[in-house]
Amino acid sequence: MAEACMAEILSKQEVDVMWEELLRSQQYKAIQYLNRRYSTPTSGSPTDDKKIIVQEGRAGHLGGLFGPSEGGGWKIEGELEGEVLTEAGVLQLYSKGVSHWSPGFVFPVLGIISYPGYDPKHYPIWEFRLILRNPVERLQIQALRSVFLQPGDVLPTFDERRHSIKGTGGAKGPTRRTTLRFVPTGGRDSDSGRSSSDQC
Repeated sequence: MAEACMAEILSKQEVDVMWEELLRSQQYKAIQYLNRRYSTPTSGSPTDDKKIIVQEGRAGHLGGLFGPSEGGGWKIEGELEGEVLTEAGVLQLYSKGVSHWSPGFVFPVLGIISYPGYDPKHYPIWEFRLILRNPVERLQIQALRSVFLQPGDVLPTFDERRHSIKGTGGAKGPTRRTTLRFVPTGGRDSDSGRSSSDQC
């Protein structure tokens, strides 16, 4: 439903809570807020390859005072990298990348156009989380281990079916990984299941 005024911009914490709920409930979809006139999502469609995306893209420079400006805000994107059934339950490995986007803007008088984007030196900040999911009560999950990596440490590549594979970056370039075993060369390890939101 359209608002009489501009919709309130979602905070980083609110975007994170939405992403975590999608993970817990195994809802693989892209929820994007891209129109400042609406408080409801612009899109909420299912994704391919079991991706989870939550994006706030309605923030603008000075509220668009000097020209159209939008596309800024927090974006969290990740996916189910793999899973295996064990006697204890379903082991699942999820990736989670957090990035803050600067808004784009248009100055019609000067003919200047800038597109939304993020600083690759600071984002995305990655978390790889191993969880155990109850095979019957699927909403019951337990975080077993998390590894946090900085921007540039994770580089996506693709297999022969164009499915995303993530590898660690180094002096010799990215290394392909096709299994659940993930061995980072420099990141922080956590057994507490702490959210990557605390790392920014």
